[in-house]
Amino acid sequence: MPGFQSESVLSGLIPSSVNNAGAGAGTGNVALSALVPSSYYTYQFNQRFWLGLSVNAPFGLAESFPDNWAGRAYAAGGENLKTYNAAPTIAYKFNDWLSVGVGAQIQYASASFTQGVAALGPTNQLGVSGAGYGFGFTAGATLTPTPFTTIGLGYRSAINNKINGTMVVPPALLGAATAGSVNTTLNLPDIVSLGLRQRLTSQWTALGTIEWSNWSRIGTANILQPSGAPATVVGAPVVIPFQYKDGWFFSAGAEYQWNPRMALRAGVAYEISPVTDTVRVPAIPDADRTWLSIGGTYKYSAKTIIDPAYSHVL
Repeated sequence: MPGFQSESVLSGLIPSSVNNAGAGAGTGNVALSALVPSSYYTYQFNQRFWLGLSVNAPFGLAESFPDNWAGRAYAAGGENLKTYNAAPTIAYKFNDWLSVGVGAQIQYASASFTQGVAALGPTNQLGVSGAGYGFGFTAGATLTPTPFTTIGLGYRSAINNKINGTMVVPPALLGAATAGSVNTTLNLPDIVSLGLRQRLTSQWTALGTIEWSNWSRIGTANILQPSGAPATVVGAPVVIPFQYKDGWFFSAGAEYQWNPRMALRAGVAYEISPVTDTVRVPAIPDADRTWLSIGGTYKYSAKTIIDPAYSHVL
């Protein structure tokens, strides 16, 4: 892209998750909707050298379980995870068929969750909240072997987000739990993406993506005291188990150039969840998913392009 370019994105997430986890009647929808912004910028210094910056929110979760749900006594009352990632990058064009880029990741995360203590009933829960930073890198390459074919390969490194915060316990547990300052580390995955754009005719273009996410590295998040000893409740360590497998995402679609100012797109994707039946918990009720997507591009003016899109996840 020549000169200075910017892209601003606003994604509305409207999830639905109903839980019946051994607790009789369903909870209703416990998942919370969100507006997630992101922005991307590039600046071309010369024919071969670019600077870039992305600011986005790669991971997130928000849900709240009702007080009368019996599962609060042994599972969860609510969770909230927000991440904010800034990635300054540099890119170099070697020739007409190869460009490469590298960058840094600076990620801030805030997290909170509540955990039931079965002996105390559904309304007495311990709570952990905190925030902290993690760092990583990015790398990628764009190959254009023919004027009609573009291949993109991208890598986002794993990030170990250190979270410092506080554990609060109900009055009934005072003296039986290590309340106060705590910390943990969220081992977030590295991600490899491969994308293909193949022009078929003057109007039709085929699109495809394969993405692998190394969720198996997340393991168990141990809640620790400042001394490094485990935080405990009635002698038991407080942990968040994430015994996941790796995740996979596959998509295919097509683009139709309606006229010089408008393009239309549609596609389908299948996502293999890292969460299996043996480790699924109410707090993260994930499963394999099918995506159905439509969208388009409208060139409003020489300097402004609008890209509406909608995805329905089954």
